[in-house]
Amino acid sequence: MKTISTLELRRSTQKVMRWAKEGQSMMVTHRGRPVFEIRPPAMYDDLSNDPFYRLNEVAEDIGPSLSIEEIDGIVYGK
Repeated sequence: MKTISTLELRRSTQKVMRWAKEGQSMMVTHRGRPVFEIRPPAMYDDLSNDPFYRLNEVAEDIGPSLSIEEIDGIVYGK
């Protein structure tokens, strides 16, 4: 993992963004101490295993679908 200072981050933001786009993770330091990490987002090319996208396969058919208002009432107590 590459280490960069907060000063380098401020002065070279475009370069740091390019590194992240290329897949490089970076530890940002302030006065030599780690402060936070910059890393590229995880890419999910194959969503077929994501349970959210398979709800229609696992849901039970127990009646008519709920309306948006009914769902809001359940979730938000309206």
